[in-house]
Amino acid sequence: DTGEFLNSIDIRPINNGVNISSDVPQAVFMEYGTSRINERRHFRNSISRITPKIKETIALEMKTTS
Repeated sequence: DTGEFLNSIDIRPINNGVNISSDVPQAVFMEYGTSRINERRHFRNSISRITPKIKETIALEMKTTS
């Protein structure tokens, strides 16, 4: 409700991909749930949704550089 989680998301390029993370303590509990809170798959849903676009971008880059 405060935007703290959304504002905490950090995306950084690494070797052959990206690292998407959050430094707020509740992020892991929101993503995976607890015995009292249902999971809210923010990161895993985003990764599933964007993976085809990432693969397409990489394939296009490989074509243009070869």
